[in-house]
Amino acid sequence: MGVASMFLRVLSLPLLVGISALLASESLLAAPPGRKAGRNETTCCTTNTGRTACGDIMPSECNGRELKIYDRQGNRIAIIPARITPEERAALEAAKKREQEKIEKEQGQIRRDKALLDTYARLSDIDRMQKYTEDSVNTEINNILVKIGASQKKKNELAQEASPYDKQNIPPELAKSIRDEDMELQTQNELLAAKQKDLERIRQRFASDRSRFIELTKEQNKN
Repeated sequence: MGVASMFLRVLSLPLLVGISALLASESLLAAPPGRKAGRNETTCCTTNTGRTACGDIMPSECNGRELKIYDRQGNRIAIIPARITPEERAALEAAKKREQEKIEKEQGQIRRDKALLDTYARLSDIDRMQKYTEDSVNTEINNILVKIGASQKKKNELAQEASPYDKQNIPPELAKSIRDEDMELQTQNELLAAKQKDLERIRQRFASDRSRFIELTKEQNKN
């Protein structure tokens, strides 16, 4: 995988460099209409109809197009790139950004792969680490469940104590205890939901690590 990713990166670099060079040379892109060649120069271009147009003074058909400059012996002595529009420049900028993001993504994957192989020597190491991590969260979940059970029991006891009273006539201290217990029960249920989500993320992460580890070690064994 490392070799393949590096190969892709090498392939993409010329494109990125080419785009950057083109954007950086914008000051050279504008060939003014009616550009007058030197005394011993001829300016040529390929028109939008595919015809070659040449002249001692730049033909009007060449305005904004790539220019090729020749001396009187017919030797090409310069090329002036075509002028680019704001839309074309925006497209080049977008292409450059996409290419850079692609390179960064590939480099990030290389770093993650290296970290994975540095952390685990065999598949059983991943299984063991997953069990250790899950056990820690499951312990927290079990503790929360105990608190929820105790809170629910307390809430039931308070409700029983308040049953002889109308809702408007419940003693203030008892009403406060009921509100506090409701809040405690709600908090513990929210903590439980959060820990259950943590557990699911842990399982997904280790499943991804396991799949990637198998893929990487297969490639290593092939080599």
